[in-house]
Amino acid sequence: MQKKIICPKCGGTDFYESLQKRKRVPMCKQCSEVMYSPEEQLKREKERKQGSILLIIVYVVTVILVVSLVTLFLYSTYI
Repeated sequence: MQKKIICPKCGGTDFYESLQKRKRVPMCKQCSEVMYSPEEQLKREKERKQGSILLIIVYVVTVILVVSLVTLFLYSTYI
């Protein structure tokens, strides 16, 4: 039994298999977009969301660190 996979870009269901990063992935015949099953699509969206949250946390921590270092430097030069 083969899972029903639909192209996220054009909605096509015809595909061919291609090698990407040493893994076989289905590619849409109409627009050459990588096609995933609905379960795998949800998994990828969840991973992307977690990655963006982590990136935001790293960015905020970096900004706080830079601001505190600049403040410390300015404070030490004026004393």
